[in-house]
Amino acid sequence: MLCYHRIERAPTDRPLDQNFVSPERFASHLALLARWGFTGVTVRDVMHWQRGELELPARPVAITFDDAYDSVVRNALPLLAARNWTCTVFAVSSCTGGTNAWDVDAPRATLLDAAALRDLHRAGHEVG
Repeated sequence: MLCYHRIERAPTDRPLDQNFVSPERFASHLALLARWGFTGVTVRDVMHWQRGELELPARPVAITFDDAYDSVVRNALPLLAARNWTCTVFAVSSCTGGTNAWDVDAPRATLLDAAALRDLHRAGHEVG
């Protein structure tokens, strides 16, 4: 399982902030995983596999995104879609459509709203 937060370039005043992964770096992660034979699956797929209810690809990797930042849709999903890979996005339900106001030290960022989360689900991704 690989966990990401924001798929966008870190602000210049926070170059080492580990919540940020640039789209280019994320693309290189996906390319490397694909070269090694991995395929993206959801956390739910892994849970069903553990119960013997689902077969997984030979080398599955669950890619997750915490907090449901809008950069997931803008920057990560096109890269995942190019490989027909799915992911799991964990939303902060009390902040859906708002910002990451809980993180007083981080730059504000827009979170996905309910419609965007429904669209993710309809596209085969998992929302938790």
